[in-house]
Amino acid sequence: MPSLGFSTPLPRKMTEPLEQVVHELTARLGISAEEIELVSITTEEMPAGDPCAVGPAKGTALPGGLVLGKEIVLRVGDATYTYRVVGKRVALCKSPASGQESTPPAVSPPDGSEAALEAALADLEARLHIARSDIQVQTVEKRMWSDASLGCPQPGMMYAQVITPGFLIRLSAGGKVYTYHTSLTHAVLCEK
Repeated sequence: MPSLGFSTPLPRKMTEPLEQVVHELTARLGISAEEIELVSITTEEMPAGDPCAVGPAKGTALPGGLVLGKEIVLRVGDATYTYRVVGKRVALCKSPASGQESTPPAVSPPDGSEAALEAALADLEARLHIARSDIQVQTVEKRMWSDASLGCPQPGMMYAQVITPGFLIRLSAGGKVYTYHTSLTHAVLCEK
């Protein structure tokens, strides 16, 4: 396999998914692997319900409905292609043809997340002065925050040191993703 722009060899756990993605992209575009440049390859925790997380492979399921996989970004000329790989399954998540990430199916939020999701949606709607219909729910994941700061402490604030159940919610609007940390009823925009 060509180096794809990396001067040092990649570990085997990275080369196998990379080979899968390169094979898919060369077949899709009818090009040789030498025409492809590797932009990045990272190991990511992906929500099992994410449109580009192609489902858990045996042994990759994580707590909270997450799967462990690779996110790989490739470049051909001026065009970039974002893939996700879980086990032997490959999903193209973003391509120049779509101009954006593929339209996600309706997210099925976990039980008990309705109030938290409503709080996050209301906050973003008010913050951006946009209609609710202009906001897309990307993911809703259960979380157990280590304290009442919900994993997003604000300077100068004190928080109860108690495990706080809640959710990690990602919303998108206008091409930008907004991450909210919530309790069961309260949402905080977490801009780290």
